[in-house]
Amino acid sequence: VECFDALVDVAADGAAFFAKLAGDLARLVGAAANADAFEATTRGRALEVALALCEAAPALARRNAAVFVQSLVPVAVGLSRAVEDDAAAAWAGRPCELAPLGERDDESDHAKAGDDALKRLCGALGKQVAPALLEFCGQAFGSASWVDARCGLAALNALALGAPKELKPHVATAAAVAAQTIAAPASDPRCVVEACRLVGALSMATKEAYQRACSENEIPSPVPALAAALADAARSPPRVAGALCAALSVFASAGEDDGGDPAYVDAHLDAVVPALASTLARVGGDANAQKATLDAVATVASCAEGAFGPYYGTFMPTLLAALDATADRRHVDQIAAVRARAIDCAAVVGSAVGVDAFAADAPKVLAAIAGDLGAAGPQQGGDDVDADLPLSVLLPAAVSVVKTCGGAAVDAYLEAIAAPLLAAATAVPQ
Repeated sequence: VECFDALVDVAADGAAFFAKLAGDLARLVGAAANADAFEATTRGRALEVALALCEAAPALARRNAAVFVQSLVPVAVGLSRAVEDDAAAAWAGRPCELAPLGERDDESDHAKAGDDALKRLCGALGKQVAPALLEFCGQAFGSASWVDARCGLAALNALALGAPKELKPHVATAAAVAAQTIAAPASDPRCVVEACRLVGALSMATKEAYQRACSENEIPSPVPALAAALADAARSPPRVAGALCAALSVFASAGEDDGGDPAYVDAHLDAVVPALASTLARVGGDANAQKATLDAVATVASCAEGAFGPYYGTFMPTLLAALDATADRRHVDQIAAVRARAIDCAAVVGSAVGVDAFAADAPKVLAAIAGDLGAAGPQQGGDDVDADLPLSVLLPAAVSVVKTCGGAAVDAYLEAIAAPLLAAATAVPQ
């Protein structure tokens, strides 16, 4: 391992040293990374040598592209296939991750290294790597093994994120694979979550071309499949439901805070809304799944805008009742985080439907915000949005409610909202 660590440092900081040896180095570390006799750490560090060289000197790697592809792609694919052999029900029954589409704690080290290598190879050698990965995907999706299918989905995900230009001619196929995997009742839950990751990658990487093509019925939209899977409680326990909701959120919003084009979801609201309502009702024991579901409701409402009006009564009474029921536990960190998402969801839904529908409920939402602002303890900071709920969620939600309704209905809460806003505006940056 120490030897490979030294080679990683040289590859990252002095890639020119390998100018005449790049091909030989790729063969050497590829063989080491592919050696079953080595531990996961050793194999991962061997692969890291070649990946570091690709990223530090992509031109050098491209000159030796044939060797790099031949030596590294089979290794990355092999590692990606080395998943934990847990029973599907046991895997799906574990709690939802904080980031439902992110890395999972119970993934094997081999699979993590393989998936990461695929993404980095696509980023450095996209044009040269794409043909080999696409050929592998064709084989993987023709296999009856869920392990092959998951690895194929991971490869498409890597291409979408690292080499979107090379995947562009194949977006329709990738979209169809993702939608079919999510829709199929027999799909392994790990494949469903990987397909949700692919939906997210396509939504972000194509600059909304994917969503537009779906809304114009040029390629299969994932929304009906996501809604159907969410509506089936047996297929979407909280861990899987969190990923389904996260994929729906990314697709509908295209990664933008103010939501995407209403056309992305309008045609599917009759299926999506009941599915989200039933999911919200049954994931109450999993805080991360709750947050993902609330985020999805808010995103769909923001995207649909006025078209969400008929569904206002489906969610607002539930949200307000949940806020009332947890008011005495708002000081508990996990409860506070879920309450903040519920408040944000209520504010977004109110903004989508407008003042006429929202005016009567706006004071209740503001009262919850004022109470939670008063209960919030010292914040720890950090990258997670839950690290600073007043500034990251509660106050923006309050501003949204005031902007939507204004007038006498919210006057009683303006002081409680304005004081922390002014304090934040005048605070010395840390």
